[in-house]
Amino acid sequence: MCLLEFVWLDDDITLRELHQKILRILLSWAAELEIEAYPLLDALTSKISTLNLERVRRLKSRLVVLTRRVQKVRDEIEQLMDGDGDMAKMYLTEKKRRMEAFYGDQSLQG
Repeated sequence: MCLLEFVWLDDDITLRELHQKILRILLSWAAELEIEAYPLLDALTSKISTLNLERVRRLKSRLVVLTRRVQKVRDEIEQLMDGDGDMAKMYLTEKKRRMEAFYGDQSLQG
């Protein structure tokens, strides 16, 4: 799943606005993980069991996924910032069109 799927891309969006939208989404996901982490770690420290270890393992897997998403977004934003502003805008606009076409085709099939 690409993080940009969750971000509405206007034709006039700036990199700063895109960065802020993505940051809000990532912070929200991180907060959800944190809320889940404390009770799981408390349970594991009070009683080491296969079930508690499995729950912590699943949480760690989700954290790894979030970390990869953050790195991917960072890399994509760095690529955009390396080019000039017009190229970045064209890239985002084209990406938006492709996503809309893809999801539009899926809604017709489902």
